Amino acid sequence: MSSIAVLVRAMALEIAFITVSCTGPQEADLQPPPDFVPPPLIPLKKAPLHSRLVFGQGFSPMEWGIDGKTWHWMGAHGEIRLQNDSRPRTLRIVGWLPLEFLKDPPTIRIALEGHPLDTFVAHDRTLKREYSIGPDLLGSAPSARLIVDTSATARAPGDTRDLGVAIEQVGWQ
Repeated sequence: MSSIAVLVRAMALEIAFITVSCTGPQEADLQPPPDFVPPPLIPLKKAPLHSRLVFGQGFSPMEWGIDGKTWHWMGAHGEIRLQNDSRPRTLRIVGWLPLEFLKDPPTIRIALEGHPLDTFVAHDRTLKREYSIGPDLLGSAPSARLIVDTSATARAPGDTRDLGVAIEQVGWQ
């Protein structure tokens, strides 16, 4: 038998094997179990223009944990750009501080467009602050600059960055 005939016969056997192995009773169970309820579909929503923000100078790229939580680390100084439509807003900042690596609690300063909003000593690892912002603090530019400063940074084992504040959420509503 020629080598082409052997090759053709081998290919025919392989096709027959694949055809037989892809059908049969083992394929009948490819349906979900009778009590299966698919999860609800939640359509994606485009973020409104006023809620968009940009992490700028002083911030590391976004990080995420295995639980799906995301955050941005900053060093001693961080800037966030908030969309400005000159309307009153509520600013909400949520995050944490690496107190376990610091000798003393740091002093945190928060300002918007050069206007001081808050200065406090962070005795708690959790950072949750909320501020009412009037249009007079925003200026006339298309974005407003939020500044977060800390008096101390730390180094975590295996991380070469200076870690000051981890920002998990910034609400701007």
